[in-house]
Amino acid sequence: SIDMSFNAFFLFYFGLRFMAANNKLRFWLELNSIVDFFTIPPICVAFYLKRNWLGLRFLRALRLLELPKILQFLKITRTSNSIKLSKLLAAVLSTWLTAAGFIHLVENSGDPWVHHQNSQSLSYFDCLYLTMVTMSTVGFGDVVTKTSLGRIFMIFFIIAGLVLFANFIPEIVDIVGGNQQYQDSYEIVKGRKYIVVCGDITLESVTAFLRNFLAQDTGDICTEIVFLGETLPSLELETVFKCYSAYTTFFHGSALNYEDLKRVAMGSADACLILADTCSSDPYVEDTSNIMRNIMYLPFLTLTCFHYLMLRQVYLANIPNWDWRRGDSIICLAELKLGFIAQSCLVPGLSTLLRHLFIRQKSTKVSPSLVQIMAHFYCKACHSDIDDPKLIKKCHCRSRSRTRSFSGNHQEQTTSPLHDHIVVCVFGDTNSTLIGLRNFVMPLRASNFTYQELKDIVFVGSLEYMKREWKFIQNFPKLLLFPGSALSCADLRAVNIRYCTMCTILSSNLRASTNPTLVDTESILATLNIRSMQFKCSSTAGGKNFSRKIEKQPFPPHLGSFLKYIFTHFFWKYFYSFVHQKISEPFTNFN
Repeated sequence: SIDMSFNAFFLFYFGLRFMAANNKLRFWLELNSIVDFFTIPPICVAFYLKRNWLGLRFLRALRLLELPKILQFLKITRTSNSIKLSKLLAAVLSTWLTAAGFIHLVENSGDPWVHHQNSQSLSYFDCLYLTMVTMSTVGFGDVVTKTSLGRIFMIFFIIAGLVLFANFIPEIVDIVGGNQQYQDSYEIVKGRKYIVVCGDITLESVTAFLRNFLAQDTGDICTEIVFLGETLPSLELETVFKCYSAYTTFFHGSALNYEDLKRVAMGSADACLILADTCSSDPYVEDTSNIMRNIMYLPFLTLTCFHYLMLRQVYLANIPNWDWRRGDSIICLAELKLGFIAQSCLVPGLSTLLRHLFIRQKSTKVSPSLVQIMAHFYCKACHSDIDDPKLIKKCHCRSRSRTRSFSGNHQEQTTSPLHDHIVVCVFGDTNSTLIGLRNFVMPLRASNFTYQELKDIVFVGSLEYMKREWKFIQNFPKLLLFPGSALSCADLRAVNIRYCTMCTILSSNLRASTNPTLVDTESILATLNIRSMQFKCSSTAGGKNFSRKIEKQPFPPHLGSFLKYIFTHFFWKYFYSFVHQKISEPFTNFN
């Protein structure tokens, strides 16, 4: 009766799946449908005839393959490891139980062509034992198959079971117990120095780093290297760590997680090295990710070393606790390349010599006359998209200083001074989702404000993105568009940010959204950039040129302001007392 109840439920579920199926023909060929064909009708017939037969009930074990989906729907498995583990366990269990069920059926029934005379009585547990011994290649031989159907099945099952056991079981062991070895905490040994290496922890970067750091001609190595990787190491990388186990230790954790930083004892480390992915398809995202890692590390460390791809040192001055004087340093590939080019102009042949020393590859020969032409006529505005140096010709553009102008829907450049205005820093591009600047502008342009009370609103951001928003806000007065970036101090000075009433940062750029902790990177860097400029930049509110030189004071500015306040305060105080006394004398004499 219990078995009949379950089959009634599966029959009802079969009908629901059939009605919900988009492709009715494909529905009949699904695995669950095939299982229902071979299990539900025999049970109904057995219930009608009042006779019981094992049949193909063992095929119900194949429904375990749906278990991972059910666990995801119930939000029991959420991480990638738990989802992968549930799929592996479901595949192993369903195969094991189904194979044991088939052996149980044929061995207890016997071969039909000999009238079932070669059958043997095996329990389902004995069949589970037989299939497990077979998959593990142990083969004790105490339980064997006697029927021809059972032996033919075992021939194919040995091959399939061996492949299944050899591939799935090691992965299950790695997920269940293998990750724990990288989740421990680093134990500090008194008197032993150690550094933390994070960022791009791959086989190539780790191998190159260890080859240079553990050079044999530098003497004994007394510094331990602690690698903090956001992904588990591959088999090749594990082999490298085992070869250098006396010097290296790997920990799995996020570089942006405070708890993981405590696990590697970042506060006691002598230094932290951040490696960048030199083959990254998006150097901007790679560099901003490393900047965010540095913001997390600096409160712990006394020394930090960066590995950058692009020229972004200007952001470092805005990061809290960053100090060049204490030893914080940066290695920028772009800067090294430009530095070699500059030195080659002073010392011809230097870059070729350094290239042979470091890369040790045969360099292609370039005509000296072609190099001279390329260096003399190269113009970034005209030749930035040219790959072949032979196509670089003398251009006719005139060199002129870069000027920033406020523009919006073909507006003319404004010459009015910017004071007590509102600066809105917008991050977005042509593919970003619209923020809805109309909702931001409408409260500031309410009908109860007169025209004189309205404050200028200056939008600083990508012109391509602001053109998409402009059609929704173009009818509002006193709106200015400034193509630039809040990460540039020059652009912020151009909009007179020091004298603004309010500064707002809005971001719609999700280029780094693969890691949720890096979505707000640009907003954080812009905040640090604006904060660092509050008392450093000096600007005036007039004309096209918003910058002025600070005149030298005969004494410190704070002392001058104090003396000015004292003089003004006491002067007006005694002047008021003197005038009040002279005015009140006639009335006093009259009384």
